[in-house]
Amino acid sequence: IVDDSTYQDLIKLNEQNQPIIPQGEKPYAIVVLGGGLTLDKKSKEIVVNNYTRLRLEKTLAVEKQYQLPIVLSGVEAPYMQQWLKERGVEAKLLEDRSMNTCENSRFSSLLLQKKGGAPRVILITDRYHMPRTRRLFALNGIETVPIEAPIPTHLTKWQPSQQNYDHSRRANYEMLATIRDVWFGSSDCREVP
Repeated sequence: IVDDSTYQDLIKLNEQNQPIIPQGEKPYAIVVLGGGLTLDKKSKEIVVNNYTRLRLEKTLAVEKQYQLPIVLSGVEAPYMQQWLKERGVEAKLLEDRSMNTCENSRFSSLLLQKKGGAPRVILITDRYHMPRTRRLFALNGIETVPIEAPIPTHLTKWQPSQQNYDHSRRANYEMLATIRDVWFGSSDCREVP
């Protein structure tokens, strides 16, 4: 049983668990992966969903600290670009053809190579998605500095709930996708955008 103070300590520890980038190894860009789109409250316009929004909110803080070019990756990229622009941040590098994580890493790597290369980037996605995404970027020759964005639902105090189901579903999906990628490769990954 976890008491309330221990639970709060775990939350604080997680919030503080952001990497400090060594000075001599500065990344060349910030790569942000899309997490999906949805309809606005009036069901009239397409907007970024909560996964994407939280990744973009994390991007605002990271960009302010490091002032690096931003690469937006996924079919969500134009919507992500608009979201950032409305908050005063320009993202000029869009990889807007990828439909999955394998394509995110492959097409973003190609875009970065066309712009002169980027052996090291800051990667922003959520904690469940991060390990598999880092592996795929490494396979494409890019070292990543992981910065985790929160996910839209928070764990409850270890009681059955919809939020805990969402966490389990995300963790299980990423674990199975990693196993698939390692054993069989990413069969749903196009070679060129």
